[in-house]
Amino acid sequence: MRAGEDITEEDERREAVKRYIEQVLHPGGSDDLDAWLAAWSVWTECVDLAEEVLRMSRAVEQYRLPDRLDVDAPVLVLTGTDGLDFLRESARAVHTALPHSSFVEFDGISHGGPSEAPKLIAAEVDSFLMTNQERSSE
Repeated sequence: MRAGEDITEEDERREAVKRYIEQVLHPGGSDDLDAWLAAWSVWTECVDLAEEVLRMSRAVEQYRLPDRLDVDAPVLVLTGTDGLDFLRESARAVHTALPHSSFVEFDGISHGGPSEAPKLIAAEVDSFLMTNQERSSE
């Protein structure tokens, strides 16, 4: 924003979503976030969803996870060491509340794990599915 320029509602939405994306997908910072966003194919759609992002964030902040979730199916819970603390803590809490869950924390990966390390994530998911398919066929 240049001095003397009026801030429009669109500018505010764009800046708010940019800050949110920065915190969630690039918590360690980005050398050139503007260039990354310009190349990100869904950036415009994300800005259009600013109000929904705000509503979802508020709902997540207010939600209290039960001590136990009544889910009988095996569940894979994934997180990464470079993710935001509240996301990593939430993943651990979900794992604890699910009686049949497996928990994997990837070193050096953030909330954007599937886009950061798709082969690594896919290999873990494939392994989980194969293991649980073998158990279900016994």
